Amino acid sequence: MKNGIIPFLLEYWPYILFHIVSAVLIIWLVITKDESLTKKQKIWYSLLVVFSPFIGAQAYQQESARIERKRIRKYYPQKEK
Repeated sequence: MKNGIIPFLLEYWPYILFHIVSAVLIIWLVITKDESLTKKQKIWYSLLVVFSPFIGAQAYQQESARIERKRIRKYYPQKEK
């Protein structure tokens, strides 16, 4: 896989879109329905929900790359010197 933001977004757009829609719903519920939270807490919850899909997708991408490297080493072992 190529590095960069565009290939990353092209590969993981359904995952990210799902989380963005979920984030909007959760933010709406937190901000409008929960009166016990302070304004600062609501902002932190909102930021956490918005950035979590990107963090999760990046972790998934790194794990996929690790598995692919492991598979390549298995089927194309390096010759011993």
